[in-house]
Amino acid sequence: MLPLETRMTGMKPLRVKGWDKALAEFTAATLAAVDSEARAPVSKRLHEITCPVLVVTGDTDRIVPAWNAKRLSQAIPGSSLEVIKYCGHLPQEEKMEEFVTVVQKFLQRAFGDMKEPSLQPSH
Repeated sequence: MLPLETRMTGMKPLRVKGWDKALAEFTAATLAAVDSEARAPVSKRLHEITCPVLVVTGDTDRIVPAWNAKRLSQAIPGSSLEVIKYCGHLPQEEKMEEFVTVVQKFLQRAFGDMKEPSLQPSH
């Protein structure tokens, strides 16, 4: 197992006073931002996404609750949602092996059995 200080690196921002308010304000500003009068906010354009999308969340995430991640996934056509049990906001750190497995399965479904490109000429 990794040393505690290594495992807690991802948690460091969570110990800064006011981080939650700053994150909420940043997120709200980002979702509401309009580059021009002709462009809708990002939240209104999610249906335009056409590439494969995987939304991963933890079932105990207090920053972006699983119900919110589910709404995001529902707004993106064809997206996949994976909720990792007994996990908070950082599944890539808290449940690393399970996270990697989820991502590998998604990539396999989305892109199939892609082999590494070969530098050998095909015959």
